[in-house]
Amino acid sequence: MVLEIMQKQVELRGQDSFVSSIPLITKHLTHNDSLVRQATIHLLTAMQISHAQILDGLKSIMLNDDPYISTEAALALLKLNPDETDGMLPFLIDQLNGNDFIIQSLVLENIELTGRYALKLLPYITELLNEEGCEWDASHAYLKITGDDAPARKIIGLWKESENEIIRGTAYELESEINKLLNSF
Repeated sequence: MVLEIMQKQVELRGQDSFVSSIPLITKHLTHNDSLVRQATIHLLTAMQISHAQILDGLKSIMLNDDPYISTEAALALLKLNPDETDGMLPFLIDQLNGNDFIIQSLVLENIELTGRYALKLLPYITELLNEEGCEWDASHAYLKITGDDAPARKIIGLWKESENEIIRGTAYELESEINKLLNSF
């Protein structure tokens, strides 16, 4: 809760007013509660300050924490310091090649953070187009990178034929989302 309040203050007062608080905030990256570490990552990302202490703390989390929080730290690093994207690719590839569709989806949902390096991830994303659990996120990332909506349309077509009313409804919502994305190109 304290971190949420601080995040609101950053939004209201601006990031420069919090530079002196960086040591106080980054110490929470080593807290024994994973939810505190996760909230700290979110706060530091919202602050949008590329301070060395922040970047070092996030790198430490990325290398030493549980896979989900490590992935969140890696994505925060990409947001705060896009110049390090090339060096982050092996980590992102490992996450995409892993067996946890939640982590895979987290990377796929944030594929735009990789910028021009997204093309290097395309072979790994293509592999996930048929993986249950993250196929939609993979097709969406594929669309964002290539402009090709065929994989997403294929999934929507399959989902429209489902006997499950919720899945059919989701297919129509996703189709609308794709059309909006294509119109933004």
